[in-house]
Amino acid sequence: MTLPQDSIDGTGDGWAEARAAVEAYIQALQVGSESLTAGLVRDILERAAKRGASESDIAPRLLAMEETIAVMSEWAPAVVDEPPGSQCVPGHGRLALLFSATPAERKNVFPAPRPWPGEAIGAMRTSPLVAEPPADGLVMDAQPLELNIVGNGAASLWESMDRRPIVRKMVVVAVLGLVAAGLWFIFF
Repeated sequence: MTLPQDSIDGTGDGWAEARAAVEAYIQALQVGSESLTAGLVRDILERAAKRGASESDIAPRLLAMEETIAVMSEWAPAVVDEPPGSQCVPGHGRLALLFSATPAERKNVFPAPRPWPGEAIGAMRTSPLVAEPPADGLVMDAQPLELNIVGNGAASLWESMDRRPIVRKMVVVAVLGLVAAGLWFIFF
């Protein structure tokens, strides 16, 4: 079964959303040219349409994204040289693709069939997938606090209150007076 023309164009019932989701996913992988992306999106949507014929209760977008992950799951184990049943293989394949291959190399590797360029696959298989930067050598020095106009005024008032007890008493009386005036206006 082939995808109906209105679905291929992205105008069919629910297929426009499916097309947009698959395109966004493939574009995030930065696999290369628009024609390669369009061909891959078309193939994925056709696979989803075949499933949609027997599974009509599932939304086209969900079918399309499941097929997109299936394409990634079929491709990744061979590239990253890991057993196919592992849960992390598709993610490992995406990360290896993004971290090690240049955009020009990506279109020769994903989703191309074998044989893949040796140097690109070698780089993907040996790329370190580090979740965080190393903590060694990171130094965080104390920086002076930058205050805005209100903060600078409050800081200078605080310093003057420490040096002059009369200023402290005047501020306390002024604050208490404002609180008392506010309470008077609220209750009377």
